[in-house]
This record gives sequence, structure tokens and C-alpha cells, in this order.
Amino acid sequence: MLVSIIINILIFITLIFSIIIHEVAHGYVAFFFGDTTAKRSGRLTLNPLKHIDPVGTIILPLLLRLSNSPVVFGWAKPVPVNTMNMRNPKTSMVLVAAAGPLSNIIQGLFLILIGRVLLMTINYQVPTIASSIIAVAITVLGWGVFYNFLLAFFNLIPIPPLDGSRILRFFMPSSLQVLFDKLEPYGILLIFIVLYFFRDAFDYVYKLIIYVIGNLMY
Repeated sequence: MLVSIIINILIFITLIFSIIIHEVAHGYVAFFFGDTTAKRSGRLTLNPLKHIDPVGTIILPLLLRLSNSPVVFGWAKPVPVNTMNMRNPKTSMVLVAAAGPLSNIIQGLFLILIGRVLLMTINYQVPTIASSIIAVAITVLGWGVFYNFLLAFFNLIPIPPLDGSRILRFFMPSSLQVLFDKLEPYGILLIFIVLYFFRDAFDYVYKLIIYVIGNLMY
């Protein structure tokens, strides 16, 4: 029971930092293209206190995790970005948006690498305390990979304010961009509607991610 609680706490911490790194990635890419807004706001840091949104970073992911939801997602406080400060604002904004999901994919691959290294250190013939600790670490890493890949996929859904919408907007004519922007106030509602009506598709994605993790990590 205690081990299960510890594992769940570690998984939740991993999820929180995955979300935070996602947001920081947006800020760093914006900074690379000349926008110092995030830096001046003190948001180019991994300090959780600078990024945590009580609902999006704590309450919602925790409720989804405890309810065994096949889709667990969340958000941190959006890193402030001013496209007008960037070189080639339109193209730069696409890359800023893509940086978040890409950071989750990179995190997932990095955790897979750590997991594979740890798997090679386990002595299956002679169980030890060290082996038990490593087994716990691998479980946490596996969930970390899963949530990072899921966050990458989820954020690429083209519904405002998700990153996928920023990327899609780049390819739209100006007239459609105006209409598309009007959807943003209803974004969260639209996301839940999509999650409900396309739950079978998300279940397929869930299984696909597990399959990929199984082949890459174990």
C-alpha cells in the first residue's frame, strides 16, 4: 500500500514537470526568435511555483489520474509570448507552438533511455532492495513516458488554445484565422466535447502509445 502511494506521488510529480517543461520550451523558443517577454516575466525556469495553475496543473490531472481516465492532461500557466517581438512573427509562432509537444516527445525518449539502462542493472535471480527500488523507478519512468507522449498528441489537437491550433492557423487564410480565433473562449468546452465523442479514437491512441513504450523501453 505504501509503495503504491509512493509510486503514484512520483508519477504525479513527473506529470507536473512534464507539463512545466512543455511551457518552458515555448518560452525558450520564443526567446531564441527575439521575444524576451517570458524571460522578463521570470518564466524561463523549472521552478514549479512560477508555473503551477491550481486547476490545470494540480486538480484536473489528479482527478483524471485517480479516476483511471484513459486520457490525462493538464496545463500550466501559459508562458507569455509576444509575436511582435519575434523575427518573422508568423513562422516563429508556429515553431514556438511546436516546441511544447516536441519537448514532451524528447522527454519521453529520454525517460525510455534511462529505463533501458536501469533494466540492465536488475538482478532477476537474486532480488535485492536495490532491485526493488529500480523496479519502482522503471514503473514511474514508464508512466512518465506514457504521459509525455499523450501530452504531445493531445496538444497537437487543432482546437484553440492547444498548440495544434497555433500550427494549423499558420496555414489558414486571414479570413479563416479571424473565425478560428473566435473559438478560443470556448476551447475548453470544445476539448471535452471532442474527448467525449471521439473516446474510441483516444482509446486507440492510448493502446498505440503503450505498444510503442513496450517495444522501445522493455
